[in-house]
Amino acid sequence: MDYNQEYIWNYTLKFYNDNTTADIDVIMLKPITENLWLQLMIEMKMRQSGEYNKILSFDFNVCDILTQANNPLLKTWLDNISKYGNFPRSCPFKEGLYYVRNFKFDQNSLPKFLLKGFYGVHGLGYLRLSDGDKNILYNSSVFVALKTK
Repeated sequence: MDYNQEYIWNYTLKFYNDNTTADIDVIMLKPITENLWLQLMIEMKMRQSGEYNKILSFDFNVCDILTQANNPLLKTWLDNISKYGNFPRSCPFKEGLYYVRNFKFDQNSLPKFLLKGFYGVHGLGYLRLSDGDKNILYNSSVFVALKTK
């Protein structure tokens, strides 16, 4: 897990209770008002080869998504996260502490096509610059086991 110390003083993700519960802490040093993007990639571990193959990949403007959270799946995810912490539901992201405590991911909110197995979830948060370059804010990966729904 890496983060840009110009924008973030601390970024911590902890799993406990047999990896079914998580705490997240992010201390923002500067406000982020626009052009906050998230690249999210999900990979599934193949049984025979043991290698991870990409099954989903998204690259989206976080502020736009938060503003237009009328997608039922996205709304369910945001509502679930909001129950456990103080992450903003709109931009700007002000400086200060953001947290999630005792987060339990609701397996019912996952797409039905995700099968039981092992997954890698990779997130890259960045500011998209006017020339198209990326100013990376954080880069993190977690590996999880999805059990029968």
